[in-house]
Amino acid sequence: MTANALDPDRLFRVCTPGAETDEPAFIELLIAYGQAMWSWSRVESKLFLIFAHAVEPTTNNHSKALRAAFFSIIGARARLDMIHSVAQVMWKKSGAWKDWVALYEECKTQLRIRGKMAHLTGHAMYPSDKRKKPLAVIIEPIHHLKSPRTHGEAKSVGYTTDQLNQYAREWEHLNSRLGVFVALVSHQTQPEASEELAARLRHLLQHPSAQNSVKQERLPKSSRKKS
Repeated sequence: MTANALDPDRLFRVCTPGAETDEPAFIELLIAYGQAMWSWSRVESKLFLIFAHAVEPTTNNHSKALRAAFFSIIGARARLDMIHSVAQVMWKKSGAWKDWVALYEECKTQLRIRGKMAHLTGHAMYPSDKRKKPLAVIIEPIHHLKSPRTHGEAKSVGYTTDQLNQYAREWEHLNSRLGVFVALVSHQTQPEASEELAARLRHLLQHPSAQNSVKQERLPKSSRKKS
């Protein structure tokens, strides 16, 4: 157990490699954090496919030039905006535009959350009541001005294992919706595109509950504020 030099009464432990052997609360936190980030990586893979369909709508052969252009953009937000710019040129006058704009806005919202998570650190925060269990949470680094000072503050503003698991599920759902959009724009380039199939795909995009039968839990207010 370590005390912050800036606040002698603050009790916490930083999640460093091997710390889980002494603090079991870290184990589930590490798993949840890894799963959330893996889920987001799947979202980014789908965004590449959308970019590929916009740039190469007929050949869609993922040329070296196309891949080089996409991955030369390092910043996630800049890459998303690049896709949006290409999509606007290609789909602004098509039925796919409205669906893409909704996905673009959702990706922007979720990207802000994912970006914040990437810069947080894992901690076990210890309550003043020794009978209570430590809280495993990712929060601002300990010397940050906004870093929680108490167990209660960390519980209010940090990301717990349950919240990370929830975001992993939400990002997998976003990944699925992006996949449906890929199918939609791919279908529209076919010589004998079926309006019935296109309508079914749009229904899945516009009615997420039809695509995901698992009931989504509401996030605590403290987590929703971060978006």
